[in-house]
Amino acid sequence: MLPTYWPKENRFRTMLREGPPPMMMYIALDSVNLVEMLGAYGVDAVIVDFEHTATTLEEASNKITAAENAGITTFVRPSHIDFAETGRLLTLGAQGVVYSMVSSEEDAEAINRAVYYPPLGERGFAGPHGRYARWTGTAAASEDPDYKLFSSKYIEAANDALAKIFIIENPAGVENLEKILEIGKPDAVQFGAADFAVSVGFDQAKVAAAKKRIYNVARSNGVGMVLTVVPPDDQEYYPGCIFYGGVESTVISDAMYDRVKAVRSRISELGLSH
Repeated sequence: MLPTYWPKENRFRTMLREGPPPMMMYIALDSVNLVEMLGAYGVDAVIVDFEHTATTLEEASNKITAAENAGITTFVRPSHIDFAETGRLLTLGAQGVVYSMVSSEEDAEAINRAVYYPPLGERGFAGPHGRYARWTGTAAASEDPDYKLFSSKYIEAANDALAKIFIIENPAGVENLEKILEIGKPDAVQFGAADFAVSVGFDQAKVAAAKKRIYNVARSNGVGMVLTVVPPDDQEYYPGCIFYGGVESTVISDAMYDRVKAVRSRISELGLSH
């Protein structure tokens, strides 16, 4: 039996290799209950968002814990490609990182430095005093001769347990995609359609062309794509792709809108409108 501090199997990566394809959702609201609910419904991975929310490290830690208890793989999306922020989030126990605005091979190199321990990267090793290692004492961490915390075997296992998703959302990222994939070796890529549309003045022809290029390059390089289901994606599934369930705040908002609209319609039918 593996010691409690040993890196756990990344269920998301296992599903990418062996199937079935994983389903993931973004978490924007500060509620661990929603994370547990998604686990109850069978969502495989959640992304705790730091880019567009006011989420704190404490709140992220609580969501990561809730996801672990629900059997979900937790990704974090740092506010930007940042060495220190990434390290702190991974020390909380996240098993994957989603990076926005990946635009160049330099970005891909910076990401690898941030997420991996040496020799693959430069991530700081917290040793036993981190949540990811369950704050294991030094004596316990050295007790098992086959699974020591302070060992190259642990570092290799920890590096292998991390998943990466790159969001490509500007013309530079689309243009440099081959080099980004070659250097960064992400598990999957996602097209950031909204930010890309803003960057090209909402030119829908350019948006469609960028989406098609990202899909073709990712597929030809054996890298999965994040595919939407609602609305249905116009791009074909292939092994390694991920199905995307959206952002939980948007899903909840749509459900609330439909319910309020139904109630208002009923009030109108009864002639009780203002």
